[in-house]
Amino acid sequence: IAANAGGAWSPIGDVTTTMLWLADKISVFTTISWLFLPSLVVTILPLLGLWWEVRRESRKCDAVGEEPSSAGTAAAPAEVTRGKVAVLVLGVSCILLVPVLKMSTGLPPYLGMLLALGILWFVTDTVAFQRFAGGGPQIDLAEGTPRSAGSHGGSVVDALHQMDLTGLLFFAGVLLAVGALDTAGVLERYAKFLVRLCGNSPVLICSLLGVSSAVVDNVPLVQAAINMFGATVPMNDPLWQL
Repeated sequence: IAANAGGAWSPIGDVTTTMLWLADKISVFTTISWLFLPSLVVTILPLLGLWWEVRRESRKCDAVGEEPSSAGTAAAPAEVTRGKVAVLVLGVSCILLVPVLKMSTGLPPYLGMLLALGILWFVTDTVAFQRFAGGGPQIDLAEGTPRSAGSHGGSVVDALHQMDLTGLLFFAGVLLAVGALDTAGVLERYAKFLVRLCGNSPVLICSLLGVSSAVVDNVPLVQAAINMFGATVPMNDPLWQL
């Protein structure tokens, strides 16, 4: 709940907000000022409901003398090391660097993300970082390169190998289909139909798009909205924020 609500108020918090930011439909400070409080409310209210439900279930179990039900045995907590903390802090800092570079130098966000990945990759592969993380460097006999004892399965290369290529190909195909519909003029006609139906009301238009997202994935839907209204709706319009 918190992850989905939190992804709405930041241009880099979710794929759809990043798409709008790349298309120059929203700006950083305007988006944060518009959506931080609603996102906070959307987070707190469901969590309060869950907290109340858990307390009610716990009291009911106490009344009958039973243990609260659980989905399974609790897993052992993951070990927190200074290396993991350092990677977390460095990764978050690199992500926050992306909008700073975009606003200060005009660097495209995708290049900023590649730069952030390169910085994280370089730092975590250095011998000094491996010594800091613990378990001094070892020599990989197959490649002749230094490698820490605990780095197996946790490097940037291993993370890239575990990417969901099927999902990436799916979104690439869907976005290509949206581009084809835009080229054929279908999206333009659909946009004009929505404007006639809703009377230029961003609330009604976004409500229809929200209902459509129950059938169509939100990523191609946002791309379609950019293609439909990008030339007529200005930057930071309520349509994009909604």
